[in-house]
Amino acid sequence: MGVTAMLLAAGASHRFGSADKLLADTGDGIAVVARVSRALDVAGVDDIIVVVRPGADALRQRIREAGLSRDVRFVVNARAEQGLASSIVAGLAEVRGSARGLLVTPADMAGLTRPTVERLLAAFAADGCDRIAYAALPDGRQRHPVVWPRRLWPRLAVLTGDGGGKAVIGEDEAHRGAVAVRVADAGELADIDTPQDIEAFRKQRSV
Repeated sequence: MGVTAMLLAAGASHRFGSADKLLADTGDGIAVVARVSRALDVAGVDDIIVVVRPGADALRQRIREAGLSRDVRFVVNARAEQGLASSIVAGLAEVRGSARGLLVTPADMAGLTRPTVERLLAAFAADGCDRIAYAALPDGRQRHPVVWPRRLWPRLAVLTGDGGGKAVIGEDEAHRGAVAVRVADAGELADIDTPQDIEAFRKQRSV
């Protein structure tokens, strides 16, 4: 199919206290960032770009230890403090020319699973790789991951701020339509933002 996955891992984890939430143990010895990267390691994803902050050595090591079968490339976003969009722009500049789609997801979605990623890729391919495909809550609200067709990459390349591509999704969906892949378990699409979030995730997995 030719899809590059982009893992956004350059956030500052301000709401998690002094620790890096992406390195938090999900309850089985696997860090949040490693669990999410494993979910992206599926057929249809050609390679994985991980956008990190300068000096993110521990994070890089966790991903290397995740045992991924795909090529993983790290991109340093020296302007991470400028917001989410800066990471998307930095990663996009490193996407190989043969890719037809770009799957973008934050690295703090510890509940994300391979079947959901596979469903997204299948929906994207079934529509000719020309429309946005995104994960959605049961009520249809858009969440990550989002698969972007190549025709929209110029729009992503000029994003600014912390809003990501939400406005672009809304505009394009109104004119071209988008493919919403609804996920029954809303927890799968939740972010880990606080220590309470990771504790709740661990408890849910232990039930």
